Amino acid sequence: MKKNVTLELISKQIEQGFAAVADDISAIKEDITDIKSTMATKSDIAHLEKGQEKIREQLEPLSRAYDKDSVTILDHSRRISRIEKRLPV
Repeated sequence: MKKNVTLELISKQIEQGFAAVADDISAIKEDITDIKSTMATKSDIAHLEKGQEKIREQLEPLSRAYDKDSVTILDHSRRISRIEKRLPV
């Protein structure tokens, strides 16, 4: 049995197809708007980088002090080991 294809049926299917595409485009536009509202901007990233630089500036002296203390501890450890070897304990 053949289905009667009329111009009205084709027109209705085309309209439904365009309506579906229009809905998809609308949803995509909403997604893009949401993404734009929540994503970081260049100024946000620059602000974060400045904050990181401040943290680095504060940590650098601490790191140097830690390294210096580590060297001192190792030196003392060696000296104590040498002294212990000489003393009859």
